[in-house]
Amino acid sequence: MRRNTPSRTAQVVALGTLCVAYDPRYTGLVSRESRDWFSRVLFASGQGLAAFALRFGMFRRAAEERADKVVPGILLHYALRKRAIADAVGQAIEKGARQMVVFGAGLDPIGLRTVEERRIPVWEVDCSSTQEAKRSLAKGTAIRFLDIDLGDGCIVDKLATRGWQPGEPTVFIAEGVFMYLPKEVVERLLSAFASPTNSFVFTLMELSPEGVPNFRAAEGLTTWLEEVGEPFTFGLHPRDVPECLEEHGWRILDVVEADDLRERYLPGCIAPKAVGEYVVVASGA
Repeated sequence: MRRNTPSRTAQVVALGTLCVAYDPRYTGLVSRESRDWFSRVLFASGQGLAAFALRFGMFRRAAEERADKVVPGILLHYALRKRAIADAVGQAIEKGARQMVVFGAGLDPIGLRTVEERRIPVWEVDCSSTQEAKRSLAKGTAIRFLDIDLGDGCIVDKLATRGWQPGEPTVFIAEGVFMYLPKEVVERLLSAFASPTNSFVFTLMELSPEGVPNFRAAEGLTTWLEEVGEPFTFGLHPRDVPECLEEHGWRILDVVEADDLRERYLPGCIAPKAVGEYVVVASGA
């Protein structure tokens, strides 16, 4: 990924989630608190005009129509996956997690919300250009920002030097991250943080019949990702996840695919469905 400018995909995901948050058809899917945090982060990142425009139906419809031409239902998918991740993280904290580490946090405010509402320390690992928007909003809180390459073999030590306690129960998050990393980096991260007291919540892309990670029914997504310098590089079939996790010290608690997201949070919804990315919840073995 580029490291001199904020992640373009991070901006798209944040704006897409905010679009759904303002949509009266999906009231309650994104909490008011999350909606307000997304708005604040987007304003801080220079996307304030776009964020403000999404308050109005005509602009939301235009954004949804444009996104659906690339991946039908993708904006709603962003909001659904974030809801599933937030619920899983909340459960991990209720079960005893006392720290949180977010890999590739982008513009998502889950770290800001967690330090405010749960009062546990949070570390966010991402490129500094993407983190910059959050730094002013996080002053005085127990959140630390680290500009570390996820492929860095010393990431455990670097987190520890910034106060993370390896022996304390931790919930890790990697939302929309692993698909951009080489397979060996994903496996190294899983192995590095495997512990019986830890939890990991992350998303994975399916593989197409040709072995390419992508959403089904996507039109032009691969080309756009290449143009912005953030191509998908890793995917895994859901059926292969248990074996992969077991090899690297984890066990599955839940796998939430597109149909599960709809049934869990929007039963009866007939809006287009983005299929191809799923949420995994794991516990250290």
